[in-house]
Amino acid sequence: MKKKLLMLELNECDFDFFLYGAKKYNFPLIKKFISKKNKINTLTKDKHEGFNLDPWVQWVSVHTGKSSKKHKVYRLGQTLNKTIKQIWEILSAKKINCTIWGAFNSTLNKKKYIDLFFPDPWSFNEKAFPNYFNSFLKLPRYYAKNYPDVNKFKIICYGLIFFYKIIFSKLCFNIINILPELIKFFINSKFKSFNLYFFLDLISLFILKNNLKKKIPNLLLLRLIHLHITSIIIGIQKNTNIFTFGI
Repeated sequence: MKKKLLMLELNECDFDFFLYGAKKYNFPLIKKFISKKNKINTLTKDKHEGFNLDPWVQWVSVHTGKSSKKHKVYRLGQTLNKTIKQIWEILSAKKINCTIWGAFNSTLNKKKYIDLFFPDPWSFNEKAFPNYFNSFLKLPRYYAKNYPDVNKFKIICYGLIFFYKIIFSKLCFNIINILPELIKFFINSKFKSFNLYFFLDLISLFILKNNLKKKIPNLLLLRLIHLHITSIIIGIQKNTNIFTFGI
């Protein structure tokens, strides 16, 4: 496979607001991407929010090509039946290298031709690959599972493990480069709890970025959560700080 494929999953994204921000702050590549006429619209027969019309259900349909009635995944963290193949399993069986990052209810059944695999934090029983990524999952997983009733002792313990990994890796340089903007962001947002997800997803993207320098896969599937993360993509696209848009 000579061509590289990027599958970018923008979860719960308002495209009108997305395009408005791209125009206002002059991001030509984002405007071009959103304004393309050769779009393909897909529809679902699912109609019941809270049962089958939810992101963690619909994205599984995207990954498998199966309706919710066939894949039967209706909850966050629910494991897909191994007999149903995901797109990266089909490609890896054809010796095509894949990296899967944050895909809802994704599973890793075989590691051959899978370069990197980082599950969403709500898939509590799914392990990352390679194994050293799992230390970065402990904090977001605990927070996702126990929000809003978190144990302060546990959150501190997982937080220390998380920041220990950041300090003794290249991630610390990524954080230092944006530290003034990061401090400003948290002060302006008054340290609201949902911004912890923003920070954790930001670290996740830095981990991915650093690992992609070693090897670019044939397929990169990257899921982004909410408009907080949209700001990161726009910032990266213009090669400026991450907080240009969306805050």
